[in-house]
Amino acid sequence: MGKFFLVLVLLVVGLGVAGFANYQRNEPLDHELQNRPYQAYKIEDLQKLENAYQGEMDGLQARLSRTGGDNTRMLDGYAPADFDGKLKAFERFQRKNNSWRDTNRARLEHEVELEKIQSELSIRERGLDDELTRIKRRVLTF
Repeated sequence: MGKFFLVLVLLVVGLGVAGFANYQRNEPLDHELQNRPYQAYKIEDLQKLENAYQGEMDGLQARLSRTGGDNTRMLDGYAPADFDGKLKAFERFQRKNNSWRDTNRARLEHEVELEKIQSELSIRERGLDDELTRIKRRVLTF
């Protein structure tokens, strides 16, 4: 009876140590849980935000597509002595270029926010926002 109890205690302690070691080894699994700016939002609100950001991005992308192309061509076709014409063409080019830059910047900012929202939705779909699920995943993943 004494040997059986000793073996049982060693087995339980060994399993505990192995589980703890595996938990520490699997720490990178929780890397995505570090930066969660939308953690406090409800799922319904996240889905509304996702749809809104996606709609905004689609609109910005359409706007960029309409202004696409090589805007430097508007600088061609002026006589070498037509300084006033070249200056006005350059000003138009600058305005179009600044508009494109601002639109693209807004699209990229929306894209980053959309990725954060989708990451939070993914975390929730997989149940990783539940502490017990997260711990079980780290202990039982080999």
